[in-house]
Amino acid sequence: MQSPRNHLRVLVKRIVTFGLLSVVFFDSSVAEAINTSGVVVGQADVLNSNGTTEFHAFIYSGGKLQDLNNLIPSGSGWVLTEATGINDKGQIVCDAYNATTGSTHAFLLNPN
Repeated sequence: MQSPRNHLRVLVKRIVTFGLLSVVFFDSSVAEAINTSGVVVGQADVLNSNGTTEFHAFIYSGGKLQDLNNLIPSGSGWVLTEATGINDKGQIVCDAYNATTGSTHAFLLNPN
């Protein structure tokens, strides 16, 4: 029997293989968690304009893949690097770093 994490990697691989994801800025991704509604969160490599990559947290829901950094206030200084969990209320646990100070922190994101 596959572990939940391996099952999620297979799920993401199948989604990409069958062409349901058409996002050009993600180089690679890893699903970390899924809730009972089928919402998936994880970590993806984002290709920057200078050709380098950095990790960003993502959410996959309703056939759409979104960078979670686009859902937090711009200018906060924080970069959400990995979403490690999601519950059935839609609350997401993320790791982040502050681009200005270099500090790291965990965050709990609550849906509106």
